[in-house]
Amino acid sequence: MEGWPVNNRPDTEVAFILSGSATITDEITGTAHTIRAGDLVVLPPGWTGRWDVTETIRKVYAIY
Repeated sequence: MEGWPVNNRPDTEVAFILSGSATITDEITGTAHTIRAGDLVVLPPGWTGRWDVTETIRKVYAIY
């Protein structure tokens, strides 16, 4: 498993997951979400948490 922290992201990421899986954990609430193909993810400015990829992720995304 590969993972990395995201600390106070400066922008918004919107991603549609095409394949693979990961767990995204919000640092503030401790809530963990497993994402997989077909899921839409929105991470707003200021979000802090962690991505842990369990299967290589393929995604279409926009960062703005």
